[in-house]
Amino acid sequence: MSNTQIVERFVESWNRMDVEAIAAAFADDGVWHNIPMEPRRGRETVRIAVARFLANVDAVDWRMIAIAEDVNGAVLTERIDGFAMKNGARVELPVMGIFELSGGLIVSWRDYFDLAMMQNQMAATG
Repeated sequence: MSNTQIVERFVESWNRMDVEAIAAAFADDGVWHNIPMEPRRGRETVRIAVARFLANVDAVDWRMIAIAEDVNGAVLTERIDGFAMKNGARVELPVMGIFELSGGLIVSWRDYFDLAMMQNQMAATG
């Protein structure tokens, strides 16, 4: 399985809200960094962070716009990350992400998005 396929499967696990599959995609010492927030280091820390976030979510809909893998195996994604929040808000974020993998596991995942846009949408209800 290519790194691109691994990342596509990872996105599918978000859409299923499968916390265990999301965490299992990471190396033991893998890092998830939503720029500009603090990075999450280690598979168990990632699992806890994902579970806490998804506890406030009714549904996830991540749509891949573009995906590319470089010669070193890094995977770049352009996505629209959608979340139906339990408070009634709907969040739609344009996101650029880069995944670095080793041995079929994510060792580093960095996502770049507008935090203020996310916060404003999460605060809205209706």
